[in-house]
Amino acid sequence: MAKKDAVALFSEAEAALRDEQFEDCITASEKAVQIFEGLGSEGEQGLVDSLHMLIDSQRQIAVTMQEKPQSALTTASQYLEKFKGKSQRGEAAMLLCLAEINHDKRGRKKRQEALETGAQALQIFTQIGDQKFEALTLMVMAMAHYKFFMYDAMLEESLRVLEITDTLGDKFLMAKARNLNGLAYSSQRKVDDALEQGKAALALWRELGLRRQEAVQCHAMAGWLLYGRWPKKALALAEQTLEILRDIGPAGIPGGSKHRREAMSVYMIIEIMAELKQYKPALKFAKGAFERFGELGCKLGQGMVKDAMGRVYIVMDKPDKAIEAVDEARAIADSLGDKRWSAKLLFGVAQAHMKAKDTNEAIETLDKTINLAQAAGDQQETARLQQNLIDALLFRQRNPKAALRVAKEARTMAQKNSDKRAEAMAILREAMAQGSMGKRDEAFSLAKQAQEFFQDSYWPRGEAQCLHFMADLRSQTGDLEAALECAEERLAVLRSLHDLTMEANAMLQLANFHMKDDNFAEAEKLAQEAVQLGKKDRNPRAQVDALLLLTQLSNTKVLDKPEDKSMRPIIDRAVRTVNEALQVAGKAENRSLRALVLFKRAETMVLAGRHQTGLRDVKEAGAIFEEMDHYQALGRCCLLSGNIKHALGQEEAGAADVEKADLIAKDIGDHQLADEVMNFRKALEEKKREAERAAQVQIEQPQLMAPMPGAPAPAPGAAVPVVESVAAPQQKGLDPVYVRKQLASMVKDAIASDDELELDSPFMDAGMDSLSSVALMSMVAKEFQMALSPSLVFDFPTLRSMEEHLVTESLGM
Repeated sequence: MAKKDAVALFSEAEAALRDEQFEDCITASEKAVQIFEGLGSEGEQGLVDSLHMLIDSQRQIAVTMQEKPQSALTTASQYLEKFKGKSQRGEAAMLLCLAEINHDKRGRKKRQEALETGAQALQIFTQIGDQKFEALTLMVMAMAHYKFFMYDAMLEESLRVLEITDTLGDKFLMAKARNLNGLAYSSQRKVDDALEQGKAALALWRELGLRRQEAVQCHAMAGWLLYGRWPKKALALAEQTLEILRDIGPAGIPGGSKHRREAMSVYMIIEIMAELKQYKPALKFAKGAFERFGELGCKLGQGMVKDAMGRVYIVMDKPDKAIEAVDEARAIADSLGDKRWSAKLLFGVAQAHMKAKDTNEAIETLDKTINLAQAAGDQQETARLQQNLIDALLFRQRNPKAALRVAKEARTMAQKNSDKRAEAMAILREAMAQGSMGKRDEAFSLAKQAQEFFQDSYWPRGEAQCLHFMADLRSQTGDLEAALECAEERLAVLRSLHDLTMEANAMLQLANFHMKDDNFAEAEKLAQEAVQLGKKDRNPRAQVDALLLLTQLSNTKVLDKPEDKSMRPIIDRAVRTVNEALQVAGKAENRSLRALVLFKRAETMVLAGRHQTGLRDVKEAGAIFEEMDHYQALGRCCLLSGNIKHALGQEEAGAADVEKADLIAKDIGDHQLADEVMNFRKALEEKKREAERAAQVQIEQPQLMAPMPGAPAPAPGAAVPVVESVAAPQQKGLDPVYVRKQLASMVKDAIASDDELELDSPFMDAGMDSLSSVALMSMVAKEFQMALSPSLVFDFPTLRSMEEHLVTESLGM
């Protein structure tokens, strides 16, 4: 009778656990444990299984409430000692429980312990032939490898889990296995494979009638799609998740944490809407969610909503509102006594100050955030925040001495905490600070040390950062061979992570070094591969960077032989490539990316002899950079603009632009830009001296004027006739032929295309969108000195109709 009661309690606990009713699971499993334990050897299997459920529920409550899993640790440790030497299965199950507890949210050292205890448990389960627990152990080891970015190991383990669970035929485990396998594929950017596994898991959850697991699965798949840059599809799944969660009610967790899944779902929806630039709908949705969590008495949900709203305001470039929203979230975190969360939210305030260009305030806020994280005893968050502070001091405030001081403090703290990875990050930033002060040998030595530490703690991303920095250092000292070696090693490291964008970036660094070494063929091959990786990863920035490098390769070839007519096909290719980059930037609706491309296109247009187009491009790029307070880029725009204006004979305006570039360089401490300005001025002076010398030679040795073709040469001694210029009668209004030519050129520039335009073909068919239409009308207004509305492109949507309108308008001027 007792065993029957225990089995019933076990079934009750199992059902509660699968529906995340953890408190109910604990109640039932504790009773089951008591009965099974009293049955002796007869109840051993039920005891082990019940303990695993009990400890798992204790662990999940602690994780959700962001508390130390003390109850789970105590239960697992006590029973581990009891089972040693008495029950192999019981001992292995408790090792598995410890691995599950330590694999996440407890730091890297504990995660490594999780892998070790998991390996011990796996060996025992394999020996005794317990496939169910073997699969569960492989699951936790796969997740530990996922957290360590060891994606190949994770995929291998997830495939083994899939094979075992299919053999067992346990649909609950089969669904969990497919979810794990989907995450493994997602981590390798194999989104289609991930979704196939996710859909299979969804079908099983629905068959089992486990709606909460269905919601969890939808949430996971939305995350995979967002990671794979499919935000619209992700939004649909995120909304489906929220609908299910609101329908079935909260999980069995004490306090406001019971609504955590709903809060996470709301947070994701707001995040995706911001990604889709649906700012107003996102804020409206957030307001409704905030009110709902208020009605539910869930402060956690309200705080998460305010945090999400702060992030939306940052993207909208409204830092003041972002700070206000995050401060409200912090007040909620403080009321809950959650110092860790409060520290993370304060970091959001620092980001808002950065967005507002208030670097000093941001640095002060980061300093406060570090103190708060330390008070909360969060060593990992403290290390992360110290890295952000160093970066702000180094790259925003341009204060390498202060950055070096904080890096050394961070290093000392990491050593005390025996945190190799944090120590490596601190050493790398020491290297960067030393490098920015011109101490390249010291910087390289420190970066090499950091690389070794990253290898010891298995952190490939950190190792890749070191190699990136080391390659640049070697390139700066002229040691291209060593630079290429570091860059190739970096590429090999990143390939193991399956991050296509990072791989593309590494290829571009390598391509740049090959270009410096005049190995244009290898550089072009790498850049073309990077373009394809950017497309595969749906990353416009990666595509644009690669296309701009291909453009630069062509431009460099042309610069070597600027007067060679055989270079014409190469410059034409450069124009096509940079126009493709402009199209990618336009589709991404990213103004900073557009400015970056316009600057490069301006350089290219100058080489192509299209100086006016180049001047328009660099002017627009400069305006965007100035609006964004990107002064380094603005300075280079001013220098290029000055160069073009001098070439067009606009010397006074050109000199003013060069002077502005010089002032910017001095103001922000950009020594490279200052050197470029100085070199340009020297070249300009030398050109003037050459012109003066040539003019002097011409005065001393006058040349006879060449006769017009077909006209007799003047007789010797006869006076050369002076032809007076006679002004032709002015034609009223614009010349239609000129208008058509200029308009066609401007349309091509606006839509970034070299294709010929048909007179009666709509601009929209040629690829014009809202951004390019505004750009077109701006160019037209400037060119023909008219006040024009951007909407005219819809009223006169073809080349012919627009031309006729402009000519008609000019007649009335």
